[in-house]
Amino acid sequence: MNSHSLFVGDGDLAAAPETAARAPAASGPDAPAGQRQTAPADARGSRDRDPRLYRFGFVALHREDFPPEGEAQSLPRHLGWRRRLMGPIALWTHPETTLRVVGTGGVRFVFLGEVIPETDPALGDPFSPERLAAVVEGGDPALYDFLDTLAGRFALMVVEEERVRVFHDPMGARSVFYWSEGPFAVASHARLLARCVGAPPDPVIHALRRDPRFRRRKTKCLPGDLTLALGVQALTPNNGFDSATRSTARYWPRQPRRPGTLEDFHRALEHSMAALGRYAGAGHRPLIGATDGVDSRLLIAAFLKLGIRFETATWQMSKLAEPKRRIIRALARQAGEPHLETRATQADDRTRAVARSNGGGYKPVYQSTFDMRGAYGDRPEMLFIRGHGAEVMRGFFNIWPTRMKAPTAAEMARLYWSPAGNEVPPDLPEMFEGYIRRANWAAVAEMGFDPNDIFYWEHRMGMWSAGLNNEFDVAMRSVPGFNSRQLFAAALGLPPETRLTKKLFLDAVERFEPRLSGIPLGKMVAAPEARQAAAASSGREGVLASIRRATAGARKAARRGARTGRRVPT
Repeated sequence: MNSHSLFVGDGDLAAAPETAARAPAASGPDAPAGQRQTAPADARGSRDRDPRLYRFGFVALHREDFPPEGEAQSLPRHLGWRRRLMGPIALWTHPETTLRVVGTGGVRFVFLGEVIPETDPALGDPFSPERLAAVVEGGDPALYDFLDTLAGRFALMVVEEERVRVFHDPMGARSVFYWSEGPFAVASHARLLARCVGAPPDPVIHALRRDPRFRRRKTKCLPGDLTLALGVQALTPNNGFDSATRSTARYWPRQPRRPGTLEDFHRALEHSMAALGRYAGAGHRPLIGATDGVDSRLLIAAFLKLGIRFETATWQMSKLAEPKRRIIRALARQAGEPHLETRATQADDRTRAVARSNGGGYKPVYQSTFDMRGAYGDRPEMLFIRGHGAEVMRGFFNIWPTRMKAPTAAEMARLYWSPAGNEVPPDLPEMFEGYIRRANWAAVAEMGFDPNDIFYWEHRMGMWSAGLNNEFDVAMRSVPGFNSRQLFAAALGLPPETRLTKKLFLDAVERFEPRLSGIPLGKMVAAPEARQAAAASSGREGVLASIRRATAGARKAARRGARTGRRVPT
């Protein structure tokens, strides 16, 4: 048996991409057994029960349409997962998946993954039956308000008699996929769901991922909400999936963009970091990646201020330029916590195949995943806190020269493809038309947000970052450091001249831990064309001047610090 045999059930796409050209096979529970794409008997032996496959995952299937003796439920059973009956569904969970079920008033709240409440601890347990009873009594508005107070990396199922609604964390860091071509079926991983329901490969997507221009992309993700399987779609952040209508519905934003102040932002940041610290420090050993940038530095500064013990790590240090290494080591010394420079780890074929399948199967796995597994794979108490979500707040696409001019399918396709080239494949706009419809973008149009911010949040984070989290699960458990709707709303309420600069985070570092503020950044200022784009996107030439003023002192500090090695205020 070859090293990829456990993936034969989804066409062994990682090992044999040519299968994408085949005609779609019959799918769904009513398809003839001989035509359904399921793993053959020889791929279901005990040696194929790799505990890292779809780690921390789940799959929920409508019981009447997917009976226990059927192929759909045989896969999670073969993997050794746990089965629970929840109203109309059978819920299967990986043995390491964090699960919490709370019933109240005939409604069950099923929390899957790492749920970080941002409510005041003085108010008591936000997941108590009494607190959730108030959510049930308040209807959808109360449910959506409740979701706005939750961070982390999780999915939430709300089960009411025959109806099931599925939601997830603000950025969709805990990916959720649903089947749009048959009965209710959702799962944490695209390939898991495709195998359970027998979804055939999507030949158009397979052709796209084999395009040399797609392979040139540094941050590879598929367009819109699409996957390698027909009818298996990713649930876009800020949307829920309803079994009653078999469709998605957007629940954020519910109000227009609200202008705010820097003090509003700093209060929201301190509130969010305190919640993250409480969660990470209780039963976990937090691990933060130490880089020469500002995002991880802000996390380190916050944890130092909160008095939470943690560790730091840097991967591929030997590949970094010497000035970057000096910055990182200075940061680690000032933090005063254990720091590890990981070594390159050669992954075996099986580990590589598992990580690739977990991540969706459409791209190679980042080397850092294997390095971190080699360093921390035998320490289950570790919780890696990734710096993702920071650029939702301080801008990303809106400071690109290729930023969207309007939230249209053509503009999304152009922006998505811009790292690969100027000639957009003809099928791409149609793919994004479906994405706009399923992600309910019409509800965003009149809310006053820059569409580039929302697109970065929901597509780049909801597709690329979520896939990265899934592949990283072979190494350890992880959560994003910045993943809060309350925090994002406060940041997006700032004027562009305040928000679209690293000074926003540098000031926050100074407030949390002044010792870290004098260490220079590896890259103190954006490229000139990016700064010009920021000015143009806001309609104010003042943005450019503001960013120049904000970074001039930091650049001087970086030069002085590099020459003297001493801390200099910025």
